[in-house]
Amino acid sequence: MYLREFKVNNLITLELFNGKTVIFVDGEEFKHCKAILFKNPINKITYLKNVESIDELAERMYILLLKQQLSYLNL
Repeated sequence: MYLREFKVNNLITLELFNGKTVIFVDGEEFKHCKAILFKNPINKITYLKNVESIDELAERMYILLLKQQLSYLNL
């Protein structure tokens, strides 16, 4: 197993495990905002083009869900 470690400061450490960076905060693995799993209809893919972060994806999906709920209520 290939391992490298970089200490950012007294709380944050980055470790490389088999080519993947793992973030540790105060010795605990940081897993917040690592991935989002969602079903996406093909006609919505263009709406999500050029997404650059998980936070941006979450925000766009939230807005899309709100629009869908509003259109459902306006029927």
